Amino acid sequence: SCDWDWAMAQSRAILGSNYFSSAFRYPGGHMSWTNLSQADATLAKRGVGWIDWNAMSGDADAQRPTTVPGYLQMVKKSIKESNNPNVVVILNHDTYGKQMTAKAMPSILAWLKSQGYEFGVIA
Repeated sequence: SCDWDWAMAQSRAILGSNYFSSAFRYPGGHMSWTNLSQADATLAKRGVGWIDWNAMSGDADAQRPTTVPGYLQMVKKSIKESNNPNVVVILNHDTYGKQMTAKAMPSILAWLKSQGYEFGVIA
């Protein structure tokens, strides 16, 4: 058994028994851990792959932005630092103390659309 099994059971209790997600994000990101080959293989046996972000809003930083324009600037900067990838996965958090992240989303999404990005679901 693994954490993914527990998380899936919790999700299915709320979303229904047919719910399935084939994407998993390691806490702190895959890049923060070492020796994950066994964990990756365990996830793969369940039809699950790990995913990391390649851009961020900065909402997890100690010196995080304090304004909507600041959040948008951080997203732009991190996308540029990732060499302007065709697929962008932005790290954001939805928890207490992160209300500015939600307030910044309309501006971030509008900018991404203006750059030609499209949106989809990672399932």
